[in-house]
Amino acid sequence: MVLSGIVRSGVATINKQCLLGPDALKNFKLVSIKSIHINRVNSTEAYAGELACICVKAVKANEKLIRKDIRRGMVVIDNDNKPQPVTEFEAELQVLHHSTTIKEGYEGVLHCGTIQQTVTIEQI
Repeated sequence: MVLSGIVRSGVATINKQCLLGPDALKNFKLVSIKSIHINRVNSTEAYAGELACICVKAVKANEKLIRKDIRRGMVVIDNDNKPQPVTEFEAELQVLHHSTTIKEGYEGVLHCGTIQQTVTIEQI
């Protein structure tokens, strides 16, 4: 499976074991990086800030990576980290100008990196 994106921190190297996820059930799969391409040139490492394409393979023989399991917003993260995906969070908002009243139940759009997701204000 070939994935592309920006390396946000650290270094991605060939044969490094990482976690890919979260999937629909908030789980991460253990994958290994098989190859790295930067600007269509084969490389052995990708550093923070670089746009890279990486080929990953599931480490466990009984797990398969298929296209429908991959979606925008998923991350490839160091195996040493213990990621905890969340569906609720607390935020401080500053409204500069809005034509309607913002109250509990209001739905807005959260922009986070390349992801745009509808969010609902549950409590003010």
